[in-house]
Parts: sequence; C-alpha cells; structure tokens
Amino acid sequence: MVQRQTKWGSFKLLKADVLAQTFLKIGFGIERKLKEGDLEGFPEWRTKPETVRMHFEVLAKVDGHKVIPERVMQVNLVVIDDSVAPNLLTGNITMSTTPVVHPPSNPFTM
Repeated sequence: MVQRQTKWGSFKLLKADVLAQTFLKIGFGIERKLKEGDLEGFPEWRTKPETVRMHFEVLAKVDGHKVIPERVMQVNLVVIDDSVAPNLLTGNITMSTTPVVHPPSNPFTM
C-alpha cells in the first residue's frame, strides 16, 4: 500500500496577463446566375436551375473597431434528394402483369 503525503502551502501572484476576446458568428448567402456551360454532366430529365445559392457561416474576432474573420465554412441547409415515380422504375407496367414471387417455404414453420 502506497501512501501519499500532500503539503498545503500558499503562493503570491506577482503579475498576471488577462486577455478577453469577443467573437461573432455571422451567416450570409450568395446567389449566382448560371450560364449554359455551367451544368456539365447534369441529367437531362432533371429541371435545370437558373441560379445557384450557397450559404456560409463566419466565425470572426472583434478587435477594437475591426472584425477579423477566423473561420469561413460553407453550410448545406437542405440536402437535395432525387425522387423517381415507381412507374418509371418498373417500366410503366400494370400490377396485373407484375410477376408474383413465392419464396420457398421454411421447413421449421408450423
């Protein structure tokens, strides 16, 4: 068994430097009109947008009367998810012509 001995004492602070910072968080967005060659590789079936919007968030430090940006990050507000109608996936067939699939029976079912 190990015993520790602690000694309590006091100290005197001779000099201390204190620094306080103020930070701001600013959000902004930009919008740009698209030209003909900007959408290379865009699928034909999708509606082509006329403008592109981007959103940013800035963390800035206030230094006197100046605001100095520390970090600029792009923010994705909405995740775009493509949706396709079921009839396009199945080739526009009716339910009467859809094949019926019977899975093999399980011998352990009662």
